[in-house]
Amino acid sequence: PPICYEYGGSVTGMAVMINNRYPLSCRCRILSGQAGILLRSEIRDTNSGSLMSFKQDEINSINQMADFREPSAVCSLLKSALVCLGMVTEEQ
Repeated sequence: PPICYEYGGSVTGMAVMINNRYPLSCRCRILSGQAGILLRSEIRDTNSGSLMSFKQDEINSINQMADFREPSAVCSLLKSALVCLGMVTEEQ
């Protein structure tokens, strides 16, 4: 379970399903012939699963991860996940 020791706080987790599906999902793939990291955020129809739109961001420099705390930045949720997983540190 999530634990929060900083400032004596607490952690709350919540999962939301719409039409028996989770509205957010992430997938990682190794792409041959490319350098860096390709992040892609997709919006899919909750009934059919068909792709409605997407945004993507290709990260070739650690400086391109600097906006991971900005909710309106392209793929900010995926960038934050990379930081939380320790694959990229805030100091980099």
